[in-house]
Amino acid sequence: MMCDFHKGTEVARIDIGRVHTITRSIDLPAGKTDMSFVVRDYDCKQPLNASITLEIQLANGTIMQRDVNLDELTWPVSGGDCRPIGYLRLADPNYTRPLRITIDRKSNPVRLSISVMQAADASRQMSIWVVYNDRNPVDQMLETHP
Repeated sequence: MMCDFHKGTEVARIDIGRVHTITRSIDLPAGKTDMSFVVRDYDCKQPLNASITLEIQLANGTIMQRDVNLDELTWPVSGGDCRPIGYLRLADPNYTRPLRITIDRKSNPVRLSISVMQAADASRQMSIWVVYNDRNPVDQMLETHP
């Protein structure tokens, strides 16, 4: 079970400063995963003012589509500063995770389509990760981000 704590896979990088779409197919490890978003040097006191559409299609036919306003993301705070790793939790009584995906052996390859619908004010790279067991591999996520 400990090996699952370090599972994290970067699935895409996208410039949120311009309107465009990227599409990728990728094999992912089995398990329940959430999506996390990494924006290097992001100051959570300043809104990102961008929105994206995520479409995820599993090989077994399951499709999930979600519009995400990046200002809706939760950016954890550590030592008074926010971490540049955001995730989406809805503020309902259950803290619903609308970007949770269950990957099994029949799910791969996973097809991801990410569209920037409303661009941020400036060019800015964002990497998108799938993370297992609510454990962000923070060092890895920040190390590989441009």
